[in-house]
Amino acid sequence: MQWIKPRFRDEFGEFQRISKHFGIPLWKLLYWFFMGRMVRLSDNVWSAMENTDSWDTTTLESVRYHADHIGRDVERILSALSNPHGQLPVPVVLCLPDGRYHLVAGNTRLMVSRALGIKPTVLVIGHHTPVE
Repeated sequence: MQWIKPRFRDEFGEFQRISKHFGIPLWKLLYWFFMGRMVRLSDNVWSAMENTDSWDTTTLESVRYHADHIGRDVERILSALSNPHGQLPVPVVLCLPDGRYHLVAGNTRLMVSRALGIKPTVLVIGHHTPVE
C-alpha cells in the first residue's frame, strides 16, 4: 500500500475550518500544504495530537462505530490498506508555533491505522518540527 499526498481541494473544507479556528489565512495554509513534508507519524506526536481520538481507538469495531456516526467509509480505507497496489491519501497535520500538533484531515484513516497496528505516514504542514 502506498501513502500519497492528498489534493488540497479534496480537503478544502477542513482547511477552511483550520483557517477560521486558528486565524491562519487560507493562502498561507495552501503554501504550507505545498511545502509540507510526508513523514512517518511517531507515537509521541500521535498520542498528544489535537482534534483526533484515533490514539484511543484500538479496535475495528470501535472504528466502525465512530465512522458510522460521522458518515465515513471505513471499508474503502481497509481495502486500500490491504491491497499491495492500493493508494491512500495521507492525513494532514498542522504543526503550530508552540509545538502542538493539530489534525487537519484524516481522522478515520488514523483510526483504522491504529486499530490495525500500522504506523501511518502523514503530511506535516506549518511550523515544522521533527515528528519522528
